Formats: sequence, structure tokens, C-alpha cells
Amino acid sequence: MSETVQLPFNTNFTRFLAPDKVHHAVRVVTPDLGVIECSGVILAQHSATLQELVSKEEELFLDNYTRVKDCLLVLHGDSVTPNIDNILDLMKFSVQFGIPDMLAPCLIWLDNNVNRENFLAILKICNSVSNFAKSC
Repeated sequence: MSETVQLPFNTNFTRFLAPDKVHHAVRVVTPDLGVIECSGVILAQHSATLQELVSKEEELFLDNYTRVKDCLLVLHGDSVTPNIDNILDLMKFSVQFGIPDMLAPCLIWLDNNVNRENFLAILKICNSVSNFAKSC
């Protein structure tokens, strides 16, 4: 059985209605997608850190991620299957923006997928996330 990363959605967005709560259109600058426009409400839905950022800024720079698309898909309600290529960014994103519901399936994926062939790659990913968490 493959674990997917998907966040529960609270469809009551009234907490974001006051004009000073969030910018409703936020430009997100990424290395893999370029500049895209996202809903500030959607970005803020699962993260107090993102809510604080989008209430102050109309532009977010997510340039320390190589595959941020999967993270943004999860925030927008899609499910993403973790794999060796996206697990690092999913974990870093969840740590940086305080989204434990995104981190938990990643940890399950790591536990279910560590083996002799990819042990060093997974160890490197875990070390990278640990170092990243210390810098946040």
C-alpha cells in the first residue's frame, strides 16, 4: 500500500475575510515552476507561518526547494505520493511552515521504503531535513 500526502480541508474560510488577514492573490516564486499566482487563503489554510507571511507579503520566494510543485499541490487539496525524488522537499516544506499533517505520511513512507539499496540516499535526505530544521 502506498502512502499519500493529503491534507484535510476546512472549507470555512471566514477567518480570512478581514482585509488585513491575508493577501488573496500571492505571487509564489519557485525554481521549478517560475512565478505562479496562488490564493493566499489556500496557502494559509494549514499553516500559521504561511498565514503570517501572506498577511504581510504579496510575494513568497520558495527558492530553496527543487520540487515545490508537489508541496503546492498538497496545499491546494491534491494528494501526492511521496517518492525518493520529492520526499526531501515535502519534508522540508512541512518543517519550515509547521504542517505536521504533511510530515506524518512522509515519515511513514521513509519507514516503509528504507532498504539496502536506498539506505544511503534516505540517510542523506534525513540528515538534510534535520540540518534544515535546525536552521529554521
